[in-house]
Amino acid sequence: MPKKTEKIIESAYVAVNSGFEACLNAQGTTTNQWRVIETLNDNPGLTLKELSRQTKIKIPALSKLVDRMVRDALVHRKQSSVDRRSIQLYISDHGKETLQRCMPDVDAFRSTLAEILDPHTNLVLQRVAGMDGESVSIAANSEKRFY
Repeated sequence: MPKKTEKIIESAYVAVNSGFEACLNAQGTTTNQWRVIETLNDNPGLTLKELSRQTKIKIPALSKLVDRMVRDALVHRKQSSVDRRSIQLYISDHGKETLQRCMPDVDAFRSTLAEILDPHTNLVLQRVAGMDGESVSIAANSEKRFY
């Protein structure tokens, strides 16, 4: 990939992330808190490991975030009835209120992005978003072998 393309993607990421962050900060929420409450709203009862996989937040950072969110009554923990060693996470009523309060701004932000992106660009971004570190590393190493 040409360096210019990488810079364009990086600039777009920063712009989108900053805009989304501003949208949520206006409602007193962070992007990581949003990712957690939105994910738990759609998938109640996730373990920390499952939540980490879905939100793409590393477990040590997520653990600290969840501790703060429990303290702030946005989420709560419950011991699994199936595996007593496992702790499941749920969005609280306050977390649902936060989600609903932020939703109009989030929807407006997402609509603005949808208006900007044509269908082809949207597909390309979905493919890029689906890449993980391992697949990027494999692709980079396979490219090097041909030179």
